[in-house]
Amino acid sequence: METDEPVATTALFELALLEATLGGARLRELIGGLVEPSAVNPVMEAVRVAREQAGG
Repeated sequence: METDEPVATTALFELALLEATLGGARLRELIGGLVEPSAVNPVMEAVRVAREQAGG
């Protein structure tokens, strides 16, 4: 996944690894505690794209 910020790209791939370990529902729950409710779906979509690009 390409972003303008290498740190953001790395963070998305790290979140994709967490999703693989914890499961999507648990990751969604954790993200929901960190961001505004309206941001949960876009973050999860970005994680999905990062996971697919990583071959998962």
